[in-house]
Amino acid sequence: MIPDMDSPLIWEFAQDSAQEVAAIAARLSMIESQDPRKNDRKRQVVQRLGTLAAYLLVAYFDRSRYDPHREDTSSKKLGRFLEGLERLCTWPRDLPSLRGNDLSDQFPTLSSLLENEPRRPWELDPIPGVQASLKAFVSSDEAMIKRYFSFLKRFSSTEKDSKKHAEANQTFQTDISGKSAATLEPPNDYPAHVHEAFYKIMKKYTQCCCSTLSGLGPDLSGRHEGKLRLKENFETRDDHVLFDIVLSRIPSEDSYHEVEWQHLQFHVSRTQAGLKGVQFVLNEASTQKTVKVASKSQYAGTIKSNNQFCELVRKRVGPAKLRLKVKGERLLQFRDLEGIDDDIAHERTVSLEDVLSRHNVVAKKKLLLAYILARSFWQFYNSDWMCAPWTTESVQFFRERKDEDNQDGDISVLEASPYFAFAFQQDDSLVSAEHLASGCVVHRYPRVLALASILYEIGRGKRQRSATSKKKRHFRTPEERISYDFNDIRKALGRKSWPDLGLQAEARQTYKLVVENCSNPRLFESLESSSVQEEGVVTIEERRAILYKEVVYPLQTLLQKLNWIDKAGNIHRQDDEELSIADYGPEENVPRNTVAFLNTQQASDSRQTGSMSEQWLHKVQDSPVTRDLILGFTTATAPKRIRIAVLDTGYDPEAIMFKTPKRKRRIQQWKDFVMEGSTARRDEDGHGTHVLSLVMKVAPAADIYVARVARDTEGLAHSTKNISEAITWAAQECEADIISMSFGFDEELPVEGDRVMSNAISNSLVSRKQQILFFAAAANEGGNQSEMFPASHPQVISIRGTDDKGWLQRFNPPPGDSGTCFMTLGQDVPGASRSQDGGAEVSL
Repeated sequence: MIPDMDSPLIWEFAQDSAQEVAAIAARLSMIESQDPRKNDRKRQVVQRLGTLAAYLLVAYFDRSRYDPHREDTSSKKLGRFLEGLERLCTWPRDLPSLRGNDLSDQFPTLSSLLENEPRRPWELDPIPGVQASLKAFVSSDEAMIKRYFSFLKRFSSTEKDSKKHAEANQTFQTDISGKSAATLEPPNDYPAHVHEAFYKIMKKYTQCCCSTLSGLGPDLSGRHEGKLRLKENFETRDDHVLFDIVLSRIPSEDSYHEVEWQHLQFHVSRTQAGLKGVQFVLNEASTQKTVKVASKSQYAGTIKSNNQFCELVRKRVGPAKLRLKVKGERLLQFRDLEGIDDDIAHERTVSLEDVLSRHNVVAKKKLLLAYILARSFWQFYNSDWMCAPWTTESVQFFRERKDEDNQDGDISVLEASPYFAFAFQQDDSLVSAEHLASGCVVHRYPRVLALASILYEIGRGKRQRSATSKKKRHFRTPEERISYDFNDIRKALGRKSWPDLGLQAEARQTYKLVVENCSNPRLFESLESSSVQEEGVVTIEERRAILYKEVVYPLQTLLQKLNWIDKAGNIHRQDDEELSIADYGPEENVPRNTVAFLNTQQASDSRQTGSMSEQWLHKVQDSPVTRDLILGFTTATAPKRIRIAVLDTGYDPEAIMFKTPKRKRRIQQWKDFVMEGSTARRDEDGHGTHVLSLVMKVAPAADIYVARVARDTEGLAHSTKNISEAITWAAQECEADIISMSFGFDEELPVEGDRVMSNAISNSLVSRKQQILFFAAAANEGGNQSEMFPASHPQVISIRGTDDKGWLQRFNPPPGDSGTCFMTLGQDVPGASRSQDGGAEVSL
């Protein structure tokens, strides 16, 4: 017998219990869906957990229908609901004999889940047990599960049941870190008729009539070559969606013909033709006057024919956009031009295939490009713009036009601005189709597989591509092409080396999950909605929603965590983001990347903190552990000293800290990787001198080996090869036990396609049988910044900074995948400086 049904507590208890178990089921469904070892059984578990969460989420208990003066079936239903939910949370264990009338006696597991008081040390967290029970239940007999789901459906709010049920999957979505549950907000979008109107007008007017115009021959008929600018978000103005297009001024007969480009911007109304808004009624004379004034001030004319459009495209206006408003089947030309975003060169575009094959593209640019393409793919998914093939050949980039300040520089590709080379002749129906309901194919959604193929190619390294780039496949049938693409992606997903991004494990795993979702033939079977269950069909709009949730959203969340895009999904643009590449020969210049030496002298807000940091350091030096360690090396049977290699800017031998014979003897070897062959010991920056003095203070019994890998922070950006050679020198020649690297990069910079620093670390561990430790600075600036490389390398111990009290400092990045953080004093750290810098030193 459950407690008094007249009490409002029981109704609130049922509602809260349903919500809590729904949250646990949804969270568990997400965890299980991210397991890379997916099979049919695993997918079934994920789907059932999602369905369970959906039914519990929309469970509705209306106490106003309960009459305490007569026996009411709703009270009995409520009792059965709670008993069933308690049984579910303890499955497959039998419920014990319950005593007492309190809720905690009748439903101990549900009560424990809703407990607000802090748990005592001996009390166990009930959530892991409930998760195990839910997983066991959805893995049990199918008939019993269906009966329970049918029972739960009775508690759905009848008025809003279908709507809530369809939205259930979007209610409890977690971000890629899995730290919190949050509602997946609907993305910024516009009506489908916008695509239709834009496509229709472009198809009509890009049919060139230049051969009929004076001075041009008949061979130049055809279409104006067109490129559609792809963006991470669309732009609107005056309730119109803006599209940027670049068209060839005159059609060319082949790809070797010279080409000139014209910038155009099309304004397409969000409001469908024929739908009128509310207006104030003016007298006729006033209305005509207003229209004439607006027309005269805003528009230069109306384009009604292909001849007029060709004349407009051929018009020489310089680096500016011609602006056109789509008005039915006509185009209204604005009087005012608009400045261009990309100052493109009048020459042939470069395909994504060519950029990835010939040049080193850093990870940040790869991820931003993948995000732009995924977002654009989703935006155009249910439109005729997808009828032409989307491949690494049709995604293209313009080169930047040389100006007076860059006549002799390298030709730059504007890789932050991808374009889609569209064509209006439809590709093979099988390859361009959105869904293949029949036929023998391995993947029935070719458009989604095309996106997976592009993302797969972006994730490949230059070296991986070089072996296959020369071997162009020629497919005899569309089915063969689909099978090969699917097979290539599946093999890549099984390799640990893919994706080759040079980022920490979380980012790489997220990218891998996105491509796995894209290539999954059952991607659109994951929607657990009433429409699917009752009709067995997922509409194209529902498929588009799943594409956003499973592909676009994880990429967006990842980039937001890396602070590369804002909350609205817009990229943080910088003034100088182009990828500089040479037309001839291999890529030699290093891609731009944030690099830094760890600032161990972080200034504090308090003048007291400096002296407190000195006291902290003296406590380390005077500790019993340090004293015993020093004493142990003074005995006749002293063990082999620990060897520490410091990779930095060198050191100043004239600094007071290093003048004593005792300290001079501790520096066993020196090697300059900046000035090859130089034996003179130097430090042109001071950072290495400071770091070396700290190592000597905290490790007074260690032998020190110093490698100069860069002159300063500016030189560090070009010192990747020096660092890799210094790691090998320290590990093999010096036989160092510890290698200290107080610097970091946003990401690893490859050398001719090779990740030389990662290779050096891995090879050193192998050659030394894992008997070596690598330490590196986590970052200088934290907040939203991720761990820098090499601290982000899985075989490197990342070090964060604290104050003298052990409190984490603001310049630290968020914790990594393991959640464990190693920290040491990182603020106002006293140490030696260069002799010519002056200032006081803290000495031993």
